[in-house]
Amino acid sequence: MNGIRSSSRLKQFFQASASIVCCSPPGNRVVILPHYLFPPVQQVLARTVKILFNWPELLQVLETAGGFSQDSSALSFWAR
Repeated sequence: MNGIRSSSRLKQFFQASASIVCCSPPGNRVVILPHYLFPPVQQVLARTVKILFNWPELLQVLETAGGFSQDSSALSFWAR
């Protein structure tokens, strides 16, 4: 019975931790979570400008987006 109680407490701890991270302001998430999940705004803007003015990278982004749209349309077809 003690094992069940400790596993439910552990579950509650993880749920509370996840809710704190999810409900915290984005500025705090940058401090708590790894850098690759929430990069600084300057890096996001620099990468966006780089993609927009670099044709091979823009083409790669468009091809990836096209692949995702094909995958999602195939999934929505089978979900009917």
